[in-house]
Amino acid sequence: MKPKKKAVKVKKTDKKTDKKAVVKKKVVAKKKVTKKVVKRAKRVVKPTKKAAPKKKATKKVARPIQRKKKSTAKQSKPQRVAVDNGRRTAAPLVVEPYPRDYSGLPFLTLIQFRKQPMLVIIDNVNDQAIKAYVLDLCGPEHVNEEKVIGAAQEWFEKDNINFPVSIEFSRRGMTEETSRIYRTFDVEFVSRVIGPAPEFPMGVIKSVKRRRRKAVPQGVEIQQGSMLNEFFTT
Repeated sequence: MKPKKKAVKVKKTDKKTDKKAVVKKKVVAKKKVTKKVVKRAKRVVKPTKKAAPKKKATKKVARPIQRKKKSTAKQSKPQRVAVDNGRRTAAPLVVEPYPRDYSGLPFLTLIQFRKQPMLVIIDNVNDQAIKAYVLDLCGPEHVNEEKVIGAAQEWFEKDNINFPVSIEFSRRGMTEETSRIYRTFDVEFVSRVIGPAPEFPMGVIKSVKRRRRKAVPQGVEIQQGSMLNEFFTT
């Protein structure tokens, strides 16, 4: 005979209490999940530093001390260069005449300085420099160009052989005005000169011969005044 199974008593529960328990479990589970998400967001992942590779030990070799060269400013090369016995020297200045069809003023000169053409009135020329009045600067320097050209024209017609044009300007009281357009050009950087280039040796002292006084010999009578005084006496 088989033993009889005991009947299990099932507790009766209300449906309302079961629903409340399920809702509570869901709320608790949601809170746990949100806490975990917040904790993960607060955590800052720090970048891991990679270990640098170890350098191999090398033997130090003594090297000679290198002295720094002194920096020198680059000097611009002259425009005119001539070769003399294997050496470069500045070529002499060559003055070109006006072209045949030129019909302008005879005292104007065109020079090319550092590859830039300029219209000037040359005051004086020597072995080292050209001193001239640049007419292209009359506008920027507020100089009366017509007045300068008029004075230079009269100088060229009368005294262009005797003295430079700067003396003519000083005679007319134009020194202060014309000094604003006065420039000095290094001959080494002048590639062309077309027109007159007057040269006046300035600073040269000429020797003046003077007669020495001779002593009056004895027995010579010295008369004061002129022999014509008796004709003008009243």
